[in-house]
Amino acid sequence: MANAPDEITLEFGVSLSAAADVVTASTATAANFSVSLTWHGSDTENPSGPAAS
Repeated sequence: MANAPDEITLEFGVSLSAAADVVTASTATAANFSVSLTWHGSDTENPSGPAAS
């Protein structure tokens, strides 16, 4: 990347469930994750703003 992000956030989640009955048994799992990249708007290539015409 030309400009690295100011913040990186990683979120992980896991869900487990189990059910047992006299005749049957079942289990289930689920997992998810989220990645967020944040830039705070500082313009390092042109710090003085747009050029005047």
